[in-house]
Amino acid sequence: MGARFNAGNQAEDKQDLIAKLSSDLNKVDHTIEVTKDLIKRSPDAPYLADLYFRLAELYVEKSRLTFNRLMEQQPEGQRSLGGEKSLEVQINKKLAIETYDKVLTDFPEYENNDQIRFFKAHEFRELGEWETMIKEYKELISKYETSLWSMEARQIIGDYHFDKGELEAAETYFMEILKFPESHIHDMARYKMGWIRINQERFKDALAMFENAVTSSVKSRKGAIGDARGLDIKREALVAIVWPFSEVRKPHQAVDYFRGLSNSKTTYLVVLRKLANRYYIKTEYVSAALLYREIVRLSANVSENIEYVQRIYDSVRNMSRKNPKRYANAEQDVSSIVRTLARFENHLKFKQEDKEQLEQDFEIRARDLATRLHLEAQKKRDKESAEVAAEAYRLYLSLFTNAKERKTIQTNRAEALYQAEDHLRAGLQYEEIAKEISDGNERRDMIYNAVVAFHRAIQEDAKYREKHPTMEGLLNKLQLLRSREGLKQLGAFYVKSWPEDKNTPNVKYNIARMYYQQGEYERASELFTTFVKQYPTHADMAKAGHLALDALRKLDKYEELSTLAKEFLADKNITDAAFKTEVAAIEAGARQRKVEFAVLNAAPGEFSEKMLAEWEKKKGTAEGEEYLYTAFVKYKGEGNIAGVFDFGARIIGNYPESKRLTDVLQTMGAFAVRAADFERAAFLFEEFQRRFPKDEKAFDVLMSAANIHVYLGEYEQAAKDLRILRSSGPAGMRVMAHQKLMEIYREIGDWESLANVAQTALKVNDAWVGARAYLGIAYAESGKSDLAERELSQAVGAAGNSDFDKAGQARAFFAYGQIFHKAYDGTQFQSAATSQEDMQRKLQLLQVLDEAYVAAIRTGVGDWAIAALHESARAYADFGKFISGAPIPDELPAAEKRNYQMALANEGKQYTAKGEETKKACATKAEQLKVFTRFGSACITGGEPTVSGVSKRMRSNASGDEGYQQELLKLRQQLAQKPGSIDVLLELTRRAMQIGDYHLAKLVASTAAEKDPRSPNIQNLLGVACWHLGEPNEAYDALEKAAARRFNPAVVNLAALYAEYGYERLSSQTMRQGSLSGIDATSPEIHPSVSNLMGQEVPSS
Repeated sequence: MGARFNAGNQAEDKQDLIAKLSSDLNKVDHTIEVTKDLIKRSPDAPYLADLYFRLAELYVEKSRLTFNRLMEQQPEGQRSLGGEKSLEVQINKKLAIETYDKVLTDFPEYENNDQIRFFKAHEFRELGEWETMIKEYKELISKYETSLWSMEARQIIGDYHFDKGELEAAETYFMEILKFPESHIHDMARYKMGWIRINQERFKDALAMFENAVTSSVKSRKGAIGDARGLDIKREALVAIVWPFSEVRKPHQAVDYFRGLSNSKTTYLVVLRKLANRYYIKTEYVSAALLYREIVRLSANVSENIEYVQRIYDSVRNMSRKNPKRYANAEQDVSSIVRTLARFENHLKFKQEDKEQLEQDFEIRARDLATRLHLEAQKKRDKESAEVAAEAYRLYLSLFTNAKERKTIQTNRAEALYQAEDHLRAGLQYEEIAKEISDGNERRDMIYNAVVAFHRAIQEDAKYREKHPTMEGLLNKLQLLRSREGLKQLGAFYVKSWPEDKNTPNVKYNIARMYYQQGEYERASELFTTFVKQYPTHADMAKAGHLALDALRKLDKYEELSTLAKEFLADKNITDAAFKTEVAAIEAGARQRKVEFAVLNAAPGEFSEKMLAEWEKKKGTAEGEEYLYTAFVKYKGEGNIAGVFDFGARIIGNYPESKRLTDVLQTMGAFAVRAADFERAAFLFEEFQRRFPKDEKAFDVLMSAANIHVYLGEYEQAAKDLRILRSSGPAGMRVMAHQKLMEIYREIGDWESLANVAQTALKVNDAWVGARAYLGIAYAESGKSDLAERELSQAVGAAGNSDFDKAGQARAFFAYGQIFHKAYDGTQFQSAATSQEDMQRKLQLLQVLDEAYVAAIRTGVGDWAIAALHESARAYADFGKFISGAPIPDELPAAEKRNYQMALANEGKQYTAKGEETKKACATKAEQLKVFTRFGSACITGGEPTVSGVSKRMRSNASGDEGYQQELLKLRQQLAQKPGSIDVLLELTRRAMQIGDYHLAKLVASTAAEKDPRSPNIQNLLGVACWHLGEPNEAYDALEKAAARRFNPAVVNLAALYAEYGYERLSSQTMRQGSLSGIDATSPEIHPSVSNLMGQEVPSS
């Protein structure tokens, strides 16, 4: 058995302590004598200062032990020493001070003098000589400013003034500490400065000081030397933050803020309690409740949590009624009540009567919070609040199982769940209530509510799945099954128990709809049919009738669908005329669908024959048209070109007024393009527009026809279509039609037509830069210089936006320069007397045309930039010759005539040199850009162009012989069977080129290139066709792609193209990659210009 504490034991312990202190004093006395003896025997020792320092510390130690022994010898309850007894303590302290002074005097360079001064001042502090203490600390600071002991001194002086309320003086010393590098004393200084700032009501600065004290990386001491008790500065600072935080920061920031600063859960909760209590006292209930919730969530102290839960409730009740989120945390608050009460009831130390009382109090509060939130949710129709209220009710029901208001809360929860659109759980709650009550109206209503909730759950899930077919529904498989079974079972029970109730029809309808949504169409049709016959005047009768019919349609039971529709039509009890009209249409469709269904089930090989046979039987009727169109649609879906043409033509010929002709004509046109039967496609597209000019697709289809004619070089036919679009199409289409018409006449060089179109376009939009440019160009090409200058001057001065505008403007700059160039060429010297005027006039024209050419170059449009460079070079060279040949005034002396002639020659050389420089730049740029024009060739050769400017060719009348036409038809039939066949497209291209139909060849080759852009054979044929059509730049693009794959025909074609346009170096370089050996110059794959290379083949390097 352990010893018990008693007064005797306490006295014995005290005597033991006094004896030990006396023993320690004897030891210290002995050590003092030994140290003194060492000092006497070591007058010159290097460690003499250390001995004196040690002696002073021994005096201090003796003073401390003496004081402690005297205090232990004092009578019980007496805590101070009398004069004589304290004298012995003071004598030892003064001996220590004298010894410290001796060290400071005799050893001024001693390395520990800063520490000695600090200890000396400390002894004055112990003696209560405050003024002397301050003086000594200040002297220490002045002599050892950066010493850690001076830091301690500043802290003590600051504390001295702080305790006396002298805050400004205290601030001076604390702030001095903070100026120095981080030390163990800095956090204490920050802590004290935080309180000073609070006293100054500078809360933001106070918060910063406390926060820095908490977060600093230096581990501070437990306060400063000489403090009466140890302090955990970081913890004290953290607690102190509460005050300024409540004045500066937002309450919702508190949780994250203090969690980040706290080093333990305990400290975190201490701070939160202090802050929450502060908010509560200040009646800031929203903020207080926020923090109390966090405390209750983390704290395991049941007793305290009961108080905090009560404060949460009081805070919520005391909040402003205008606060829209007053009860927003009801779920969390009820949860806190439930958890706290559960812990209290399961704790053994609390009495049963206390538990019962607390349960009674907490039940009222939990019910009040949940109910008030629910009422607000109902008032505001707020789904989220209803969801929170429902969860709060669930928490209430989980604990208060025997509460008197349990059924009311269950009902409230079901209503809240329904409002929150959690219909499945609402239905389950209603069902649970119904199980707990006896038969009667209340049970009937609960079962009905459950049925409605289950139906809504199924209905909302179906809507969501229909809207998001690739996503999961609102209900998983188990939930969906539970909803369906709940609706089936409770619905059946309701109908059986209350067959005459006003809600019974709705229940029956919902049950039938559930079967429909579940995919049980046969059962759904039966139930909906029964509903229609039983309730022919019900508001949902028409819906039920349609669903009954649709269920049979989904089963492909068109015979039964037709029969049921007829029954509805014959039922005199059904008086809804609109419904019967709709049913009549459905019945007709069912009969037609029955025919289609039977036909579509025909064997693949017999389909066409069967469709034609059925059509022959019904020829001339709408049903006959259905057979043709059904086959047409089938072949359209399969991409069967031959089938589309066959049945489409029959529809057009036999049903010219059919509404389906829009689809037929457009589809046949598109399939004709796929079969490379472009003439037929254009005809069908034009026929579409002619028959259906008001159709929304009419203008797009006609534009397709116009584009086909352009590609085929049938510019007159294209122009006809474009003029229709220009006059009748929508605004954007009209602009496009104008643009394409101008492009057509520009390419074929029909300047009069180009001028007419441009004028018409400008009447619509006077600011159209491209139209203005091409009007000027047309005038210029027609020799109408004055009109051209007028229009071109406006075009070059405006800003173009579209590519069409920019291309036109580039050529306009060049044409504008050409007008002045013509005048420039015509300006020559008339006589010596007018030479200065002639030269000035020519120079002015040179400057004007040069500005125009420079502007053309800056557009970056390659063809016209090169043309401008060439013409600019020619103008400079001409001006050099012009100046050099200027006439010399006769009246000049011979010597001056020679000087005059030399000056003219030198100036002329400058212009000639500039002309040569520009010509070289032109050649370099032309080769870089690969420009294939007459100007480009002139730049490359440095002389005359190797080619003439040729307009694009219109489509020739070459149509080939009968054999060619038959072969063309055969190839197109092959494409109809094998759409997109590269081999067939290539053969069709070659045959078109053999008879000179290069437009068709280009269009077919382009189609093939879209399908296989990497084929060198296709690109080569495309390039040759473009070259034949006067499109050398497009020819180069295609031939270069094919030659890059070392396709020999493309290599020699590309070399010939280079040679034709003067690129001899590139031609020779290209030929090194190919060979003329075996090349047949008459082949459609080889351009005739290749024959010019024959005999000039460059040997391989």
